Amino acid sequence: MRELLVVVWCTLLVAGCVNSANVPRPLPAAHFGSVAVLPMEGPHGDLMADRITYELLNRGVDLVTQQAISKALRARGQHDARFGVDTPLARLAPLAKQLHVDTVVVGSVSDQGGGETVVDQLRGIPGYKVARASIKFVRASNGASLASADYNGKGTFSWLTDTYYDVARKLVNQVFDRQ
Repeated sequence: MRELLVVVWCTLLVAGCVNSANVPRPLPAAHFGSVAVLPMEGPHGDLMADRITYELLNRGVDLVTQQAISKALRARGQHDARFGVDTPLARLAPLAKQLHVDTVVVGSVSDQGGGETVVDQLRGIPGYKVARASIKFVRASNGASLASADYNGKGTFSWLTDTYYDVARKLVNQVFDRQ
């Protein structure tokens, strides 16, 4: 009987450790330090960067304003620059240093085309439908990837596909809720 109790106790102990180890812990906003969300590649990349910025602000992330980023890009002669997930560190590091940030968010987005639906108009948001999107948080000092998230809109009907607003929220949730 005693041996059975020991086996049950050990099983419960191990099961408790395994379950607690597999539970994802939310990522704290301080993990990234100060952050700049750079204009993203693809149609309406500025809109996606704005929406990502908004979602990060709601998570308490220390952000550089989009106006400061635009000003820095204009000063560098890169006012129409876009930064995808494969942008080399040599291109990111000088801008991050100029902005005094620890982390930059880069990304890409592609839309499905088409116009706004009645639902989008009722919501009062641009109805640009996202086909695919990716973001990556890059440590400016060494180029390390701190986190990333992807979205693949598989909606057959364009009116079922998520808009930039929805996708930005989903991407940020993936990062902070530890995909």
